[in-house]
Amino acid sequence: MFLNKGLVNFAAAAPLLLGMALGAHLGAKYALKIGDAKLRILFLIIVALSSAKLLLT
Repeated sequence: MFLNKGLVNFAAAAPLLLGMALGAHLGAKYALKIGDAKLRILFLIIVALSSAKLLLT
């Protein structure tokens, strides 16, 4: 839909693609390394901090 209308900015999309791919790869490696229990705690901390930021701003 966006590509057909010429609305895709490929100059901005390329670095975003590389960053997302690198982040997904490193995140998956780290998640396997630390295990389920620590990953759950890390996730809950990040959700709590994000919620607090949204509520306080």
